[in-house]
Amino acid sequence: MMKLIVNLNAGCGRCKKLFPLIRRQLQKEGIEYSGVFTEYPGHARMLAEKAKKEGYQKIVVCGGDGTINEVVNAIAKQDITLGIIPMGIGNDIARNLGIREDFAFACHTLKNGKVKRIDLIKVKEDKYYVGIGGVGFDAEIVTFINHWKKFIPGIFIYPFYIGAIIREILICKSTKVRIKYDENDFTGDILMVCFGNIESYARVIQIAPSVSIDDGLLDMCVVKKINRLRIGYLFLKIFIESKPFTLPKVKIYQILPGAKICRAREVYLQADTSLPFHGDAEIISETPLSLKVIPGALRVIIP
Repeated sequence: MMKLIVNLNAGCGRCKKLFPLIRRQLQKEGIEYSGVFTEYPGHARMLAEKAKKEGYQKIVVCGGDGTINEVVNAIAKQDITLGIIPMGIGNDIARNLGIREDFAFACHTLKNGKVKRIDLIKVKEDKYYVGIGGVGFDAEIVTFINHWKKFIPGIFIYPFYIGAIIREILICKSTKVRIKYDENDFTGDILMVCFGNIESYARVIQIAPSVSIDDGLLDMCVVKKINRLRIGYLFLKIFIESKPFTLPKVKIYQILPGAKICRAREVYLQADTSLPFHGDAEIISETPLSLKVIPGALRVIIP
């Protein structure tokens, strides 16, 4: 028996629309579960905490990256296995784990997949994220979107996202940061800095094509200041073409000899002003902060 935590609002209502079919598919696969529905932000973590106390060894998230993040923060570093039925807009975590955005495939994976231990990124002393986190341009977009998207009808969500990017392009400023990573450090003006445990986010932005989610290392991508027109061209191109795209103007800082990307086990980040920090497309902290890789901290079902 597994606990199924469902966010019907995920994917701007897509989850609610498809859930009757998902329920039928779970029955077809012969999967026994007890289902609960989230009612507000933060509720998924509370439901996962309750399921943990009730003795459930498997918790399945039917929702997006934000819902997954909440559950992960309840079960990190414990012998509880996470399953995923991706129903969000981005579904970056699922896609980077090889779980297709097809509920039939995801349900089949829950029944026939294998369990893999993956790393988590610990933020300060009490928060975790799975995929990509960071500060700067993208974190400011996440802040704006998460504040206003509840007022936007699903049919207008993609134009709203593009509008949020245009808004940030018009007002964005470079920010001076200092990053201490293992025995090294960097100080300079940046547009954004990403700290990744997966290859890509926002569906199509690749920050480090060779990232491994279970190597005990965190990949760092520093993007220096870029002309506003250039930023607009690049980000609109990403969303219009919906093709994988590697950010340009990226300064690569090497830690391991011969490495093609910067990798570290521990990072300390500070800035001249307090900056919001996003993890898995949710604002989870602010600078100054520390990041640390926790190897094998999460058990997850993959194809």
